[in-house]
Amino acid sequence: MTQSKFLSLHGLCAKAGKCLAGETACFSALRAGTAKLVLLLSDASENTKKRAADGCAYRGVPLLLCPQDTDCAAGKPGRKLFAVTDANFAEKLQQLLANPSNDIGGAAHE
Repeated sequence: MTQSKFLSLHGLCAKAGKCLAGETACFSALRAGTAKLVLLLSDASENTKKRAADGCAYRGVPLLLCPQDTDCAAGKPGRKLFAVTDANFAEKLQQLLANPSNDIGGAAHE
């Protein structure tokens, strides 16, 4: 299932130290220009969604709405906003959410 692949990759990204969690860290990464992708949980407050959308639009950083259990996959339960600082992780996470049939390894499974 692609959602489990997404969660696994997001957890690996967090373990590698390429993912910042929480509003303060994410907005700091946006301002510094180090954020390559921002992940927003679907159950975040409307104010958080608006601030994240505005910040990402202003700086040209992609913003993705993610499933609610993404925070636990990253080992940061309760956090609603994540900034991915690695371009390769950001690209692969975007691919997994955009194309449900896409595989991490690129090979088709039978």
